[in-house]
Amino acid sequence: MIDSKIGSLFGIYASQTTVAAIYPAVQFVSLDDSGQADATTKEIEAALLENGVQATPIRCELEEAQGQSTAFLYVFEGFMALGLIVGIAAVGVIAFRTVVERRQQIGVLRALGYQRALVARSFLIETGYIVGLGVLSGTVLGLLLSRNLFGSGDFDAAFSVPWPIVTAIVVLTMVSALLMTWIPARRAAGIAPAEALRYE
Repeated sequence: MIDSKIGSLFGIYASQTTVAAIYPAVQFVSLDDSGQADATTKEIEAALLENGVQATPIRCELEEAQGQSTAFLYVFEGFMALGLIVGIAAVGVIAFRTVVERRQQIGVLRALGYQRALVARSFLIETGYIVGLGVLSGTVLGLLLSRNLFGSGDFDAAFSVPWPIVTAIVVLTMVSALLMTWIPARRAAGIAPAEALRYE
């Protein structure tokens, strides 16, 4: 078994001298333009077809080896995104139910002189507070878990936070949740005091 500290994927990296001593038939070709790797590979195989030479770009080998783990990460990210969408939709459903269950409270506030905009704003502030706490706690716990995973020694890469992506997700989540609350908030603001106080 190869130690993970000196190996990667299903093989090891070594100098040309070490490889030549073990596999004298293996040759490496360095290119100035990595975009010409496929074309150069075909040219080498065509020129040395009689000798049965097979040429493979190292980049292709690495991409193929990492393809399975990358696909797994995409599936995992898809489930996380689906959970986020369901959570945002749940915020909208809760906001609609809140308007129905608190009609009398809304009527009392309107009777006391609360303007429609203030009633709608109170619902938005309430939703923003709840969603903000959830986003903050989820982001902090996710970053702590990631840092602990990368610090465990099982990963060769250094831990770094993609702040632009994290910020974009946080802002998008907050805006989406407030938009889902905007319609029931407007509905609550449009309730007449007399109608709300008659509701049981």
